[in-house]
Amino acid sequence: MTRETIEVSGTVPARPKRVFKAWLSSKEHTLFTGQDAVVEAREGTRHEAGDGYIHGWTLSVSRKKRRFTQAWRTTEFAPTDPDSLLTVTISASEGGSTVEILHTDLPAGQGARYAQGWKDYYLEPLQAYFAARAAAPKRPPAKASERRAQKPAARRSKVRGSKKSAAAKGTPSAPRAKASKTSGTHAKKAASS
Repeated sequence: MTRETIEVSGTVPARPKRVFKAWLSSKEHTLFTGQDAVVEAREGTRHEAGDGYIHGWTLSVSRKKRRFTQAWRTTEFAPTDPDSLLTVTISASEGGSTVEILHTDLPAGQGARYAQGWKDYYLEPLQAYFAARAAAPKRPPAKASERRAQKPAARRSKVRGSKKSAAAKGTPSAPRAKASKTSGTHAKKAASS
């Protein structure tokens, strides 16, 4: 049976390291595609995306070259179809990163549909995801005096309610209760009896 090969690329407004990390992170992959994904930046791990539509194995990961290869298939592949091979390379370019997708060994007649899918469900959402992150206002780091002012009131009142504070006010402080020797599982048994 004839197999197809497609090549798709696009520019993403973020550094290659960030795009690479986002693609191979379950959390960010889910965020930028808008569909559940499970993926790790480790060889030999299972990946799944598109709410289970895509699945396979991560075959190789090169952080230095910002490239990874996956055995890849969708629910549209026939059970007798072998996995296709996906290679994604992310490199620096003007305006951020160029994402190059080389997808080989696709079942005959499916190449054009998957080429469009890479644009619609990956490249455009990646562009939008990183453009939104770049446009979001960044909070400047808080100064030390501001961090002190933001400490929880409970923590400040604990200091005010200490023995030293009570003695300074002329009020007796309450005696501390002794710690119980019963703890953990034994304490739970005692409480339930």
